[in-house]
Amino acid sequence: AFGARGCSSSSSSASNAGAPPDVGIVADAGQAVVSGWGRLDEEPQRAEGSALWSGPDQSAKQVVEVFTTEDVESFPRMQRPFVDRIWLEIKAGNGGDPLPNAVRKQANAPQKGAGYGGHGGSVFLKSSHLIESFLDVPQIIKANHGGDGADTNRGRHGKDFCLQVPLGTIVRQRVYSGEKTEEKRRIFLPQFRYQFLRHEDTYLVARGGVGGIGPQSFRKRDGRLGTPGQRVRLELELRLLNDCAFVGLPNAGKTSLVAALSRAHTRIGPEEYSTTRPHVGVIRFRD
Repeated sequence: AFGARGCSSSSSSASNAGAPPDVGIVADAGQAVVSGWGRLDEEPQRAEGSALWSGPDQSAKQVVEVFTTEDVESFPRMQRPFVDRIWLEIKAGNGGDPLPNAVRKQANAPQKGAGYGGHGGSVFLKSSHLIESFLDVPQIIKANHGGDGADTNRGRHGKDFCLQVPLGTIVRQRVYSGEKTEEKRRIFLPQFRYQFLRHEDTYLVARGGVGGIGPQSFRKRDGRLGTPGQRVRLELELRLLNDCAFVGLPNAGKTSLVAALSRAHTRIGPEEYSTTRPHVGVIRFRD
């Protein structure tokens, strides 16, 4: 028998000469074969040297590789990962402060001069059909702050931040529920805010702070400083209009079927739960 390939052979020297060098050969077919592929009665395992090895005794180096390996499911075609859910932390820009000891103009006069601070930048979400998923979306977003008044000029306004998201994106705001876990971590609950259904839809998620103004006179002291920008936590979920989706038990052949029908491909292994994230493929056909 030739290892795990199951090819039978006699114990003659002619059969032994043509065997591969990494295959162990025994004369008795009932005896367990020890070869380059391992024992026949052993369950298949991942390679010990790779970051995906699931053997019993992992070293510290292998544990570090598990947490630092990027995109191991895209072998061998290097398919771009598909991300359909993400959490964002967004901070709008703060308003600028007026120059100290500077007064503002009258109400009917142009609002110029060092007595005015610039407004902070806001954060917008804009849908686009050119974006496929949340793979390139940053998880921490900060808009520019407004400038302070200086010399005889008003502070500059902060530039708005516009983040493009794919069509079908559902926006939920994560609101603090007032409860904590046993590890003293705060619990946030999602609340629906908006869904992008059309191209170039725009939604304001965080408003920038208002710039400060100086007093009308030194005696009144009715000036104020710039206000801080909004800080929000968002949960984005992508819902696609798929024509077909494969759902089944582990090791049923879902990934193999998708790889055979389309160009989408990921790692296909003998163990269960080898595919841990969704993979999208396109099939071109004549209707």
